[in-house]
Amino acid sequence: MPFALWQLTGDKSLVELAFDPAVAHVGAIQKIDSDFSGKTFGIDRGDYGHKDDPTSSDFLAACVFSLDCRILSEMATAMEHLPYIMQHQVWFSKVREGFQKKYFVDGKLTEKSQTAQILALRYSLLPPEAKQPTADALATRLEKEGLKAGNLGTAAVLPVLSWTDHHEQAVSLAKSFGAEDAAPSAVALANTQEWMFAFLAGFIHQSPGFKSLRVSPFIPTDGSVTEVKAHHETPYGRLAIHWKTSEKGLSATVTVPPNTTGIIALPGEEKAKLTEGGLPLEKAVACQLMRFAQGRHEIIAQSGTYQFELVNP
Repeated sequence: MPFALWQLTGDKSLVELAFDPAVAHVGAIQKIDSDFSGKTFGIDRGDYGHKDDPTSSDFLAACVFSLDCRILSEMATAMEHLPYIMQHQVWFSKVREGFQKKYFVDGKLTEKSQTAQILALRYSLLPPEAKQPTADALATRLEKEGLKAGNLGTAAVLPVLSWTDHHEQAVSLAKSFGAEDAAPSAVALANTQEWMFAFLAGFIHQSPGFKSLRVSPFIPTDGSVTEVKAHHETPYGRLAIHWKTSEKGLSATVTVPPNTTGIIALPGEEKAKLTEGGLPLEKAVACQLMRFAQGRHEIIAQSGTYQFELVNP
């Protein structure tokens, strides 16, 4: 929680307050899990709320340990504490190595639950070549079985799907959480809201408190969502987007807060006509096109409100 609040607010005092207890906590985990393969620590609730699809507690412990190490490395960076930066980066590498040795055998996860697939992807614990096959297998299972994961898997399933080229399936699943006849958990609804801001709106803080930021909306290709309007009050002011698709392409009004720098990454065809305020982008004063990469026009922008139009050829 202190880490998440620091990322959203930029308040470094939250890290300073939590750092020593966090180091002690993760150090205690390392002592009982000296081979970095996952060992249950503290209260064991497992993946509570699952639908006859359990995940072993030691597997979950390995996933959480890896996350703790990555978080502490970033917190140590804020504290300019080089030994702890290096220590927790090394520990994360060892957890991933221990995870693959114990839970990824002959190119497959030994744990068979949906949550195991979701968390292995969420925490980057798989070999690179196994990422997409595992994601594709998860998407197939969700299509056939529905969501059987408990709260730990449910909390991460939407971003995992969107990250791995299954964004339309994530949209469909998110809609099912809000259906009138559905009874989703509070975890599902809370994490759907977070996913909507991070993916449908595309708000990403690239440094704590949104001092530098990225606006990179994921727009479903199947037309399941054709318009999104969202805003977030950062410590520097309002960050906002209103995008809308049409047969011609995409329109997007984006507000970058004062005293920040933003990268606006709009999806579209490479040869699409891109304008801002009705003028070709090269004539804009406060923003400019950096590059076209991975299906997105990446634009660097100073603070202000921009009206982009992207018309496909």
